[in-house]
Amino acid sequence: FTYVEGVFNRVVPEGPPHAEVFLQIRQEDSVAFKTIQTGRRQFVPLEEIPDKRAAQVLLSMGGKTFLSMPVRSDGEVIAALNLILKTGVLESSTLSFASTICGYLSAQVKNAILYQRLKEELAERERMQTRTLELEKSMEMEKLNTEFFANLSHEFKTPLNVILSTLELLEVKGQKQA
Repeated sequence: FTYVEGVFNRVVPEGPPHAEVFLQIRQEDSVAFKTIQTGRRQFVPLEEIPDKRAAQVLLSMGGKTFLSMPVRSDGEVIAALNLILKTGVLESSTLSFASTICGYLSAQVKNAILYQRLKEELAERERMQTRTLELEKSMEMEKLNTEFFANLSHEFKTPLNVILSTLELLEVKGQKQA
């Protein structure tokens, strides 16, 4: 489980038996969610897990207890490591092993979070570049339209002025002869 920017995410590998059971656990029934919220490890007998379907699956796999350890990065809980133990006792060697794994996971999860943010930022930059290009093309088309109509107006005015001037001269000449 990870906790990124206030969002609790389940990370369940594809393909393990009964994966859908773990994906359907309500957030408030998740021991991992409690670990992330409190920042403390949880050591719970499987019979006491709130989601009974998940507890049954874990019991059928030979588990007795559930250990959820907070994974920290820069003093912040960013994930929870969940282990199913076949004993009802939390031995110091198991705790030491879990702590070591949490240390390794911390760097990996942090890198994954940073990678995802970078990917989103790059996608946003790409969208902005595309919009900037579209805007520049639109402005260029507007400039071309304006120039075209200005030239067209000028091209129509010049012959019309010649025709109108000629008509006025003919009119003045016609009035003088009359």
